Amino acid sequence: MHLICFVQIVDCIIRDPEVDGWRETIREGLGREIKLFTAFVPNTAILLDLENTYKPSAVFDTSNKRLFGRLRFTLRKFIRLVCKQKNLVMRLDDLHSAEDESLKLLETFLPIKAPKMFFFIGCHRGAKSTRSLSKVKTKFENLIATEIMLENLDKQVTQDLLATHLGRLVKSESDP
Repeated sequence: MHLICFVQIVDCIIRDPEVDGWRETIREGLGREIKLFTAFVPNTAILLDLENTYKPSAVFDTSNKRLFGRLRFTLRKFIRLVCKQKNLVMRLDDLHSAEDESLKLLETFLPIKAPKMFFFIGCHRGAKSTRSLSKVKTKFENLIATEIMLENLDKQVTQDLLATHLGRLVKSESDP
């Protein structure tokens, strides 16, 4: 299983004019975990001019606690590396129907001490509560800053919403 959101982040890095700086940052920051990260985020091999030789099982298996623990640690490191230089916005759609494996990975993305440049949006449809949605709200109740009920948003409205909230995050970071 490839982690699509991380694949998309690496694609953005590949297109960044400062891609050479990113290469060095990622190599140094991930260290020996580059092979594991590349196994789940294969375009990292393109970014770093590596051969992807690490072959984990085709199915993402959270029961392999050692591998899953290493992957969580590596994903957290990567998020922190990106957030040192850029704002990072991650969105999970259909949160109400998230599987247990997705919720376990979500715990990785939403560490107790999340980087200040990290903004997570969990989207769900309708007012009815599901088992997954209840789990998320309970598990992460200390991290949910605001729950907003919205109708369908077009691209411009979404960009304005993010700009407003990210502006507040960056501003509060520099406040005494």
